[in-house]
Amino acid sequence: MNDTVHPTADTSTESCGYTLTEDGETALDVFQRRVDESQAAATVDAEDKSLFPNPRPAWSLPEWDSHSTAPAQSTMRSEEIVIPLRRHFGQFTDNTERLRLAHLEVELRQWLAEAAPIVRFSKYAAREDNKLGLIKGSTVELALDEAEQLARDLLLLVTVARTDNPGGHRG
Repeated sequence: MNDTVHPTADTSTESCGYTLTEDGETALDVFQRRVDESQAAATVDAEDKSLFPNPRPAWSLPEWDSHSTAPAQSTMRSEEIVIPLRRHFGQFTDNTERLRLAHLEVELRQWLAEAAPIVRFSKYAAREDNKLGLIKGSTVELALDEAEQLARDLLLLVTVARTDNPGGHRG
């Protein structure tokens, strides 16, 4: 890297450690070009796919992407797995012939600023207005290691519950 500034009629001759101009350019020319470039780069299409990695993870679907006005907060998402919850209140459809069950939605989600995805659980059930919707405060996000530990612990609990243990005593 050149450590001198090429002096021109409208620049200082003090060294700043960088070459700021090309032959025949003034600092003002470079400044104006940089202004134009930076202003053009400050506006992108709201669904600009170049903000997302390419190639993207196989589990993520572009139609499920969530775009944010802070691009690093945009997310890639998978389709969700829906787990019916028969012990929680659901909602009858308009004609009351069918019941929309309360359920958990489980998905993979990755913020663009993060190196790895998370597993996200969200509960949907009847709310105070008797409409099925996301229950406030019910969303849980787990790192992959946490999700793996939860899966193992759930399987362990199911195994223990299904094990024939006469008398119900441990040990």
